[in-house]
Amino acid sequence: MNRVILFGRFGHDPSLRVTDSGVSVVSFSLATSFKRDGIDEVEWHKCVCFAKTADLVHTYFRKGDQILVEGRLKSRKGKTKGGDETSVTEILIDNFNFVSKKRDEPDEEQP
Repeated sequence: MNRVILFGRFGHDPSLRVTDSGVSVVSFSLATSFKRDGIDEVEWHKCVCFAKTADLVHTYFRKGDQILVEGRLKSRKGKTKGGDETSVTEILIDNFNFVSKKRDEPDEEQP
């Protein structure tokens, strides 16, 4: 079983792109933290979501907002322009839950 559940904060505003076939794709980094020996440790996760989920995340979330995500791990390998091998592990988001906004601004309309 490949299942991941994370609770954290957006490290930056979600980044939207649209594929040639018209599917929305949103990527963002998610910071999760825990205490070890009284010291906060932060782990960064690369997250990606598609279609309606991507549109909702892009519309309603910004840097610093909290979110609970559920998805699966996906690893990719490739090469840089310089020819070096790269490896990336991402979380492909299936579901999410609104938790709270970091900002003190009034909430925009929520779905």
